[in-house]
Amino acid sequence: MLTRIVAALCLVALTAGAGIIFAGDPPKPGEPGKLNFVTDEENVVASEIWGAWELDAELTTRLTQRAPREGEVLTFDFKKSDKHTALMTRFLEKFFASGEKKADARLDELKRACTLVYASGELAVKQGERAESFAFILVNYRGNPYVIILENEDDLESFSVMLARDLKGDGDLLFVGGDYNNQSFTALKRKK
Repeated sequence: MLTRIVAALCLVALTAGAGIIFAGDPPKPGEPGKLNFVTDEENVVASEIWGAWELDAELTTRLTQRAPREGEVLTFDFKKSDKHTALMTRFLEKFFASGEKKADARLDELKRACTLVYASGELAVKQGERAESFAFILVNYRGNPYVIILENEDDLESFSVMLARDLKGDGDLLFVGGDYNNQSFTALKRKK
């Protein structure tokens, strides 16, 4: 009898827990070829990517099996910017419209990814003495968080990102990969 009561309580707890885990409707994709900006507090990368990040040389060495050059500088700074978001939106919608007649699987996948844009704005990158600023969007591309940047206002570049969140916020780690899954990741830590 006690076993059945415990089993019933566990079932009730699991059912209630499932409601909590899956609470809230996920964002709905928009029309392919049109950017659909969404807010989803459950998206860890979109929630935590904002701010300045700097190279974590020790962890990058572990991931890549080669040490960064002595004193190598690499920083990323993600900022909200309506100006950069508008620039990226205009470029991508024109880019997608111009490719309508081409059969290109990668372009089609990119169009689908852009139907849910989780974050957008300006990405300032400093590598060594070189500093640049780009318009960026964060999407889900083939199941991975993916940053697309507008380079020189006429070319797209992209890379995978992953994020490990520290509950206090000061020990967060950002992992920046390449645009294909066979490239290693560089580790960045939240800049203090």
